[in-house]
Amino acid sequence: MLLRAEADVDARNLSWDTKSLTLTGTTLRLTNVSTNGPVPIRAWSGVFTLPQARLSLSPTVLSARFASKLTDTQPVAALLTSAKNLPRFLTSLLNIRDVSVTGRVQIDEGGLQLRELKADGEGFSLRGHLDLAGGELQGALLATLGALTGGIEFKPGGQNLHLLNAKQWFAKHPEPPLR
Repeated sequence: MLLRAEADVDARNLSWDTKSLTLTGTTLRLTNVSTNGPVPIRAWSGVFTLPQARLSLSPTVLSARFASKLTDTQPVAALLTSAKNLPRFLTSLLNIRDVSVTGRVQIDEGGLQLRELKADGEGFSLRGHLDLAGGELQGALLATLGALTGGIEFKPGGQNLHLLNAKQWFAKHPEPPLR
């Protein structure tokens, strides 16, 4: 993997005490990301901003609101294609240009939680919430690509796709609170 990474920390908002570090205003820029994995990634870039962020030290918990601008969804498309053994031609269908993503994230000993997840790109939108704990993914996503809207339910043992009445299905899967 090749990449260039830059981090900007707003010192005016940086604070430290014996229990936590506040990282509000931090920006991470990844540019020219390329890999030669099973599904290659070429010249991907993303900017990740943390308008609110706190790292608690005992227990260790990172909680943050984030906003990001991505050149495209190459890394996500590559991950989905290779992890699910999908045909490689799907990578180009899943690759959306100029994507904005916002949400809340919490990472602790129990795993990773995403809430208020919203992504918008060229003819694409995604809403949802996800939990990754112990290698198991749980949650619900509502995705719209062009005229097609579908829901994806992640649960231990696999996922279910909901194409009929996807918006109604998604409305029945409210966001659980963070741990």
